[in-house]
Amino acid sequence: MKTIKVYIPSDQGRTELAYLLPGSAIVAYDDQPPSQALDAYYEGNAYQCSNLQSFEEKAVVAAGRLHSRYPTIARSLIPRDLLLEVGELQMLSDPEPPNFRMLPPHLRKQFKPRERLRFVATHHAQQRKEWAGN
Repeated sequence: MKTIKVYIPSDQGRTELAYLLPGSAIVAYDDQPPSQALDAYYEGNAYQCSNLQSFEEKAVVAAGRLHSRYPTIARSLIPRDLLLEVGELQMLSDPEPPNFRMLPPHLRKQFKPRERLRFVATHHAQQRKEWAGN
């Protein structure tokens, strides 16, 4: 799986990206050439959903849209110099339950191990906390 990087606006970017809600998580794949703007998805919790209170939860929702290339207004081409990388999302898989391989194939499909994303902070922790409001 490609690495999903997590960003916040840089000091310069806060002015140019004023359309982003404060505390928004911005995500993009790390496979685009450095000279290109990032095809980024973001989540700011505009509708005050109770399951999107933390910066990490917002990053995971935005990453789901990114991964599925979901059509949304919460997507922009953003020049890299307007962003600060603050972390990445890593894929975690739940282990298979005991005796999983002994199940018939038609039942095994129903009990596929789940994959989850975990946010890992890598850079600019203080700026991320200030941007996220915590």
